[in-house]
Amino acid sequence: MRYLWIVGLLVALMAMPAVVLAQPNGALSVSGTPTSGILNGTTTIGGVTGTMTSSGGSWTMTVGGATFASGTYTCGGGSCTYTGTVVGSTRHVSFSINTTTGAITAATGFPTHGAWVSTVAHWGAGNRAALGGNIGHTVSSAAKDPASTHLDSGGGHGGDHGDGRGGGNH
Repeated sequence: MRYLWIVGLLVALMAMPAVVLAQPNGALSVSGTPTSGILNGTTTIGGVTGTMTSSGGSWTMTVGGATFASGTYTCGGGSCTYTGTVVGSTRHVSFSINTTTGAITAATGFPTHGAWVSTVAHWGAGNRAALGGNIGHTVSSAAKDPASTHLDSGGGHGGDHGDGRGGGNH
C-alpha cells in the first residue's frame, strides 16, 4: 500500500504545472549545531533530518542508519564549506558554516524544489528497510522544507492534507 502511495506522490509531482517546477528553489534549509564550524549530531538538510558525522575533511549524513548523503568539507578564512551528494544522485549539494557565529547558509545545488523532493523519494525507495517502511514521512518532510515555501505562493498546488499525504509547500 505504501508503495502505491509513493508512486502516486511521484505521479502527482510530475503532473504539477511546469511553471511551478521551473522556478528555482533558491535554497534548501540546513540546521544543526556546529562546533568550530564542524557539524556532528542531529542535522536537517532540506527537511530531511539525520545524523551528521564530520571528521578529517569528510562528512556523512545517515537517516535510519542508512547513508543519505556524504561528501567533503574544508575550513579556512572563518568558514567551513560542505559539498556532497545524496546517495544515488549526481547533483551536488553545498552549504557553508561561519565558524565565528555558527550561522549556516542554505544549501544549494538543486534547480527546483521538485528535483529535491524527487531525489529524496528515490533515495527513500532504495532504503525502505532503514526507514521502517515510512518513506512517506521522509518525502513529506522534504516537500515541506521551509526554505522553499515561495514555490507555492499563489497557485495553491499541493498542501498538507492532514493525513500524511504532504506534498505541498507551505
